[in-house]
Amino acid sequence: VEFFSLEGHLLGDKKSLQHLICEITGIPAEVLQNNAHSFKVSDVKEWAKNRVTTEPEDQIYCLLSILNVFMIPSYGEGIENATKRLDEELERITSKTQFIVPYARNNDFIGYEIQLAELEDMVLGGQQATKIAITGPGGIGKSQLALELAYRTREKHKNCAVFWISATDMDSFSQACSYVAQKLSIPGWNDENQDPRKLLQVHLSRESARKWLLIYDDADDASLGASKQPSQLVTTLLDFIPQSDHGYIIFTTASSNTAEVLAPENTMQLDKLAAETASQILRSHLTNSSVANEEQEAKHLLEKLSCLPLAITQAAAYIKHNQ
Repeated sequence: VEFFSLEGHLLGDKKSLQHLICEITGIPAEVLQNNAHSFKVSDVKEWAKNRVTTEPEDQIYCLLSILNVFMIPSYGEGIENATKRLDEELERITSKTQFIVPYARNNDFIGYEIQLAELEDMVLGGQQATKIAITGPGGIGKSQLALELAYRTREKHKNCAVFWISATDMDSFSQACSYVAQKLSIPGWNDENQDPRKLLQVHLSRESARKWLLIYDDADDASLGASKQPSQLVTTLLDFIPQSDHGYIIFTTASSNTAEVLAPENTMQLDKLAAETASQILRSHLTNSSVANEEQEAKHLLEKLSCLPLAITQAAAYIKHNQ
């Protein structure tokens, strides 16, 4: 590691500047000398306490690699939420219960309480393992509903592992399976001759596997685009679904036909939000006073947005940004 001045002049390296680095960062010399040196999480947080970053969240994100934590950055969430997410990930690692979900929780989640209660009852209420497809037009809140279920499952069922797999296309599906296989240390995950999709399927199908919730997000095409590659073996999402008596599978899809293919016996259709619920979402993202003072304008805006949660969230962000 070499250090340079703003003008590009070499100042020294980690060894020659060791005393200065220790003084500025508070990192002990033995840690600088030995990357494999053991240290406490509290020590690492202390080293970064006085660090100044352009984006406040980077005070937390800069710790991820050294703590061996996977967490997708979400700029704009604020340092408090970033800290909370980091602590939750560290707690998960300590508890040995896997929670591999790349998105932060939506603390402003509103709506679909009846559907959420139904999903919770399925996963947390001890019902027989099953598959269910959540369907509806884009932007209506399918992924947000599944995301809230994932976090509530972690809160209320400590022994239930939760996995999130992007099923947008074959590439994203394969990458997601590969990452989960790596995190679970499934034998063969780093063997290029092994298919991570099959490795994960077999692993979760074992009798010895603990209870799990598996979410396939954006599964709009059951073929995952494989039919567009005639030179390769044609496969579908169904070819890689694990079979288990203690596993629960959620699909989110904008296609009702795909929903019928993936979960013919359990399809949950999300309908347009009620006007009052849509108004609550808008209020949660804006100050109550601004909505109350322009009630008719807000009503007209929600009608134009078809009361779609994603559209409302984006519109609120635009309003706040442009004041």
